[in-house]
Amino acid sequence: MKAEIIRDWSSLDDLSGCWNSLLQQSDADSLFLTWEWVQAWGSSIGRRHALLVVVARDSTGRVCGIAPFYVKRYRLLGAIPYRMLHVVADTGADYQDVIVRRDQAEDALACIFEALSAHRRLWDGMWLPNVSKWNGAFSRLDSGREHLYSAVRPVEFSAIDLPATMDEYDRMLSAKRRNRLHSLRKKLFGASKIEITRCTTIFDVPAYLEALFELHLAHWRRKGQPGSFGPEKVAMYHSFARRAVQLDWLRLYGLKSDGQFKAVQIGYVYDRTFYALQEGFDPDFTQGVGNVLRYEIIQACIEEGIRSYDFLRGFSEHKRMWLAKAREGCDVFIGRRSALNYFLFKGGVSPSGRYLKSVPVCSGSRPLVGELIHKWIHFLFLIGGWRIFEEYAPAVSQMIRLSFLTSA
Repeated sequence: MKAEIIRDWSSLDDLSGCWNSLLQQSDADSLFLTWEWVQAWGSSIGRRHALLVVVARDSTGRVCGIAPFYVKRYRLLGAIPYRMLHVVADTGADYQDVIVRRDQAEDALACIFEALSAHRRLWDGMWLPNVSKWNGAFSRLDSGREHLYSAVRPVEFSAIDLPATMDEYDRMLSAKRRNRLHSLRKKLFGASKIEITRCTTIFDVPAYLEALFELHLAHWRRKGQPGSFGPEKVAMYHSFARRAVQLDWLRLYGLKSDGQFKAVQIGYVYDRTFYALQEGFDPDFTQGVGNVLRYEIIQACIEEGIRSYDFLRGFSEHKRMWLAKAREGCDVFIGRRSALNYFLFKGGVSPSGRYLKSVPVCSGSRPLVGELIHKWIHFLFLIGGWRIFEEYAPAVSQMIRLSFLTSA
């Protein structure tokens, strides 16, 4: 097989014709790797990032594998530049993976990782959170780690296996849960003018999304937390929802009282799976309004013949009460062989931790020298104390000098 490296978006666009076909012939097939999801991300926020996409082609020129990475800038201890590979369109997405044809997976993966090794001067590490284990995603990514540093952290996902009818689902719920839901529905629908609505046209998308963002923020502010919707995620939601509604993938539901949104939930249907992305509800309205809306959505899914309600990352008692089952996954951090990565992996440094932070694309701010010294001291003890410092004094001294130069 032969590898091709794509660094610009116009060349990536050339793969649009074969992307989804390859995805459907792979074990990585999910909403978050579809061309439509990638295109929405690219048109909203992705084109500000540099690509490092590896394409594997067989002897006939047919595309057999795609490792769809982009390069995101990080800083170690606020000073040392670090180039991290992320899977494209990872904003608000789970199930990170590479795409390879089932019947050529081994050769395509070998070709991809050989190409990444040959171009190792273009990247320092890979951060692959939200990797599933049940469909082989971890095994595919693990196949190329032999000559790399790596760290794996277990995480859980959860999903409901939906039965054929709502009556069957009701019987599967605990008596306490079933009675509680029925009581909430009766109370809610009997107290005021309640209606369940679904966004079905592109013209209605903005109103539903704005209600979602507002209700989500109101709920989390009440708990003293910021919620999940930063500017990038908001832009991605608007971009993809407009495409998804035209494909009949969008499942954006609202519960209204007297014409006002009191709860909103957004998900997408792809390959007979409902992906539950986000929700929001009015904390000052009737308690349990979010649960009532979820119950109605589950009923709609069953009536559509959808086979799975996917909660995505996380497993909790709340999800278990909806009959969700836990599924194994992991966050994967991979680094190429280098002196810098030796220290990172020796100390258990993670891209989601305090020492290695992503840098906003437009960021021009520089950290204070005192702050950098404080971080360096903590980091040295983390990776093994002053013995490590003495053994690798030249490399560490150079890092500290770079810190002062960067902050000057």
